[in-house]
Amino acid sequence: KVNSVTPGSPAATAGLAVGDVIKTINGVAVEPKNRALLRAALEQPAGAALTLTVQPATGGTEKTITFTLTDLI
Repeated sequence: KVNSVTPGSPAATAGLAVGDVIKTINGVAVEPKNRALLRAALEQPAGAALTLTVQPATGGTEKTITFTLTDLI
């Protein structure tokens, strides 16, 4: 479950929201046993593209969002 999204970040602009549940990252399922995948994905350098399949916190159909990581500092 997404705990926070930085306003103005690529993830926020792409539509990721607090409470969304990330189901896949670049086609790989995110499960409790592979949480390291999520950490590794978010630690990639600026310019790396991520495609997430997300179950919206508001319910409804899963959605796919794609964004490119940037340095926010």
